[in-house]
Amino acid sequence: MSKITVKNGAIIIVPNKNPVFGANDTYISIWVEDLDGKNERAIFFTEREFEKLPSVDLWVKKDMVVGRLYPVKLNNKSVYFVKGFDSKVEYVFILTEKKLKAFENRAKKNKEDIPKKSFWADLRD
Repeated sequence: MSKITVKNGAIIIVPNKNPVFGANDTYISIWVEDLDGKNERAIFFTEREFEKLPSVDLWVKKDMVVGRLYPVKLNNKSVYFVKGFDSKVEYVFILTEKKLKAFENRAKKNKEDIPKKSFWADLRD
């Protein structure tokens, strides 16, 4: 993944500035928002967690807003579809509620590592 502007849905590798013993040196960060376009926040994955995320190829992928959490019920389980991208590929991946909370909490615990959006990027998403 190469250098990408920080905005919703951008898959960005960020260094862990204050790693504790056993922590990862880097995280993968993605800015997401709720379905109504509010509650913007960053979530952090490890590289291994990101590689294990189930992805789907949806016919409505082009109509999805990048970085938005789309709630879906699959097999009586609440999950979210999220469209993200890196410099080469667009992804639609699935997050369970439990995983989403864990990834949000990791970002909250590592606030110094959250990539900052520029004023203009924040205005446009």
